Amino acid sequence: MTSIYGTYLNYNNNFKNNDYRKVISYIENNFNPGDGIIVEPHFMGWSINYHLKHSNSNLKEPDILGWDLNMQLNSLKEKTDLNKLWFVLDYSALGQNNYDSLPALMSELGYKRENEKSFYIIPAKVNVEYYVKSF
Repeated sequence: MTSIYGTYLNYNNNFKNNDYRKVISYIENNFNPGDGIIVEPHFMGWSINYHLKHSNSNLKEPDILGWDLNMQLNSLKEKTDLNKLWFVLDYSALGQNNYDSLPALMSELGYKRENEKSFYIIPAKVNVEYYVKSF
């Protein structure tokens, strides 16, 4: 009985803390070959890595370009191979500096936001934004 109940909770509880299943499914359904993924804070990328180990997915591992958003953006200035990328911004993070300014900051780097979707995951929202480098 416990196994059935545990399985039920695992697949039907949409209020589970840091439940990225809907976020990952959304990216996976819209992912294109050559897309990059940046998760902020970077350590939340474990959820995508876990998904990749346990499923047949077209996603790739998240790119870690720094330890916070500012470092990630500074690294993007130097990168020439990330022309299309997904940004996953978890607002439950302590350091949310520049999360709301990301479209303007990415525009300064030559990227245009093509898509945005918010997911409301306890304890806060997670924004998924797709950027394309305009040459």
